Amino acid sequence: MGFAIGVALAVVFAPAAGEETRSQLKRKARELAKYPERKAEEKVEEAAARTQEKAGEIGSRVGKEVAEAAVKAVTDEVLRKDNQQSA
Repeated sequence: MGFAIGVALAVVFAPAAGEETRSQLKRKARELAKYPERKAEEKVEEAAARTQEKAGEIGSRVGKEVAEAAVKAVTDEVLRKDNQQSA
């Protein structure tokens, strides 16, 4: 808000023609109007990047756990068959 007031005062007191001053004010107003949208887009992009990173971490962890469970299941099955054949 302070930035907008400062820009408006600078433009008003700057030695420029009326049309040029109005043009500058309009341009600055458009830039300020887009500021919240740009900030929101930045936040969404940051959140998407963090989410993607976390999904990768979870996927890696789940994949590792599934692989370990598969190895354990095969090992248990082999040991069970060996025990049945020995008995």
